[in-house]
Amino acid sequence: MRGWHTHIVIRRHPVLSVFTGVYLGGLAWMTLTPLPFETKRATIVEIAVAGLHRYPITNWVTTGGFELAIKVAIFVPFGLLLVLLAGRRRWLLVAFVGVLTSCWIELAQSIWIPSRAAEARDVLANSAGALIGALLAVAVISLVNRRSKPQVSAVSRGLTPVSQSPASRL
Repeated sequence: MRGWHTHIVIRRHPVLSVFTGVYLGGLAWMTLTPLPFETKRATIVEIAVAGLHRYPITNWVTTGGFELAIKVAIFVPFGLLLVLLAGRRRWLLVAFVGVLTSCWIELAQSIWIPSRAAEARDVLANSAGALIGALLAVAVISLVNRRSKPQVSAVSRGLTPVSQSPASRL
């Protein structure tokens, strides 16, 4: 019976497993901490948008749009790392786990962290990020697999190359 087990994945990919654990811990800290982090994040977003507004080409960027893009970007590694660990055939499952994780985070914020606001928009942004990350991982895995496949030679197909055939020795 073939199955994906956590201990097997960790043994096969220890560095990736540790990196994923660190990322998930950071994600939990960012999303499940009370107001002080929220205040710092708002200040960082305002500074970044003000910096972008110095250039005419980026005047269209709004604080809300920038914050939404950050929420998408924060979950891209979620999908990417988990697909790299679980395998490309499980990309849809990883995207679904991203949706569930985002729903759980928003539920936890609404129940246990009164200084945070749970929003459906956050679930959509986080889920989109997880999906983008999962699809990116599938693309990377496919590209790596395509490049690492050995070229099929005439000998491996059971054919004798012309230079080794009896007729070429004449």
